[in-house]
Amino acid sequence: MQNPVIISMSSKGRMVNPEKIRNQFDLRAGIRFIVMIAGDTIILKPIKGNSLKEFETLHKKLLLQIEEAGLKSGDIRKTIKEVRGDNGTADKKDNE
Repeated sequence: MQNPVIISMSSKGRMVNPEKIRNQFDLRAGIRFIVMIAGDTIILKPIKGNSLKEFETLHKKLLLQIEEAGLKSGDIRKTIKEVRGDNGTADKKDNE
């Protein structure tokens, strides 16, 4: 494992990956990422080639963690709404 790199987030929620990381993973402008949460960890997975299969593997692991924690999908939605402080409209926008 490489040494961790510290980056910051702008007021608009943007983060810049260091050039070394962009080059290592051949990340270019416009590339899309799958974003997953595992506990207090955010996982960014570039979508390339067989990424969907890798994502499915990560998703299964995440579902197992949710099940082991005894959470239900309604619990997660409720928590997201509480954190966002919204009335559910953000969910509709996110899915468009």
